[in-house]
Amino acid sequence: MDIASKALLLKALSDYARRTGAALLLASDELSDLVGCDRVVVLVRGEVFAEFTDTPFDREALIAATEGLTGNGQDAA
Repeated sequence: MDIASKALLLKALSDYARRTGAALLLASDELSDLVGCDRVVVLVRGEVFAEFTDTPFDREALIAATEGLTGNGQDAA
């Protein structure tokens, strides 16, 4: 996604959150972006693959989930 498109998307999400009271985050592949989150849902191939609710999040488990791997290192698909 180019910088201008990302800026427009972030503004739209921010406007939506302000109107509805919802909290939204669009995160990059930088795990440091997740510091302020109380929940992370990982999608793989458009499907919910993992959900993290216990903070601080387990870095290794997050990385494995984003790669489509289960906690035991096996591919989930």
